[in-house]
Amino acid sequence: MRLAFTCRKSYKQSFIDGHYANRLIAKSELKREEVGTTCAHCDHQEKKHHKDIYAVADWRILLAGGVLELVLTGVLIYYLGLMWALTFSLPILVWKQQNEKVHQFNLNRIERHVR
Repeated sequence: MRLAFTCRKSYKQSFIDGHYANRLIAKSELKREEVGTTCAHCDHQEKKHHKDIYAVADWRILLAGGVLELVLTGVLIYYLGLMWALTFSLPILVWKQQNEKVHQFNLNRIERHVR
């Protein structure tokens, strides 16, 4: 899971550093309402509220699951015959776990406090 935001200037998706299970944990660890961000495409710097940050599935983890599945399938075909069919479900399980984490992060919304 990666945390992303949409730049107001270029309207493209950029990512921020940090791995938090949900917005409430992110807010309590950062101890402020807004996070300073820099767009990777246009270098536009702005502050984003926690509400404007969302989670997306990390394709690198899905790719690692696919490569691991190919290696395990090759080994299990050679040694165990039909047991390789069990490893076929590994990328599907990784994808499902990623989507559950993304859904949990995007589920909680923090209200903006307007002063």
